[in-house]
Amino acid sequence: MKAHYWLFIFFFSQLPTAFAAPPSVVVTIPPLHALVNGVMDGVAKPTLLLSNGNSPHTYSLRPSQMRALQQAELLVWVGENLEGFLQRPLAGLPKTVTVLTALNLPELQRLPARTGGMWEGHHHHEEAHDEEEHEAHEAHEADAEYQDPHVWLSPANAVVIVQAVAQQLSQLDPEHAARYQANAQQLQQRLQQFDAQLQAQLAPVREKPYFVFHDAYQYFEHHYQLNALGALSISPEQRPSAKRISELRARIQQQSVSCVFREPQFQSSLVDILLEDTNAKQGVLDPLGVNLTGQAAEAYFMLLQQLVDNLLACLQ
Repeated sequence: MKAHYWLFIFFFSQLPTAFAAPPSVVVTIPPLHALVNGVMDGVAKPTLLLSNGNSPHTYSLRPSQMRALQQAELLVWVGENLEGFLQRPLAGLPKTVTVLTALNLPELQRLPARTGGMWEGHHHHEEAHDEEEHEAHEAHEADAEYQDPHVWLSPANAVVIVQAVAQQLSQLDPEHAARYQANAQQLQQRLQQFDAQLQAQLAPVREKPYFVFHDAYQYFEHHYQLNALGALSISPEQRPSAKRISELRARIQQQSVSCVFREPQFQSSLVDILLEDTNAKQGVLDPLGVNLTGQAAEAYFMLLQQLVDNLLACLQ
């Protein structure tokens, strides 16, 4: 009887460890969410903050999302250069929330934002909420080169992000560390194989000149050695001037640009105006995968394949 009693006590003393809940994870944008979901496969599902085609450049948090952030154990985001709407909320998060900033990962390839010529400037969050914040932003810009935040569009960067997420989750949840690491290894191998496949697909159009709606694809273009010449809009929030549209139209004709790509999140009328009296075609590129509603890691591969398919359809 005494043996049964101590066995009973031992069993229940192990329950908190044996049935410990996995960490609550919040991820900002769909591509990052897909990668984190792949690392957490078989353990839990991360929460996606921005869905239904919402742009990180113009988003405002709902109260329910603010509560989700407050209760999270891990937040995965790109950084303030992209999700500027999170700057203030992050300052008020409890210390129990671990924040993984992809743009700060040491092994990540970071590219400076393109400026000059057909790229002009690239400033997503110049509109500060008040004068004090605007001054702080200007000081930050003066002290450090503005980094292009669209880092997820390089498969090589995706590999780095996957490893960092696995390491962070393993620290927060040692019970499932082996699963996180195994998932990450499998995902990284698949990313590298998929990358080689995309390299071969894009080879025929590497020299073809084209324009994009806004400068969101530098990492993709750099990785696959594509020939993007410029962007229609300086940033998604700013409508280009008539002068800029005229300059771009002249460049399209001079360089025999075959395609101009719009984005599904933003108005297409600007591209229609730009293409008047030119022979260039119109295509669609989506850096976020707004039409990929799946929760699995598959969505990341679908995003890159969709970019490749749309480029080939318009440029070939």
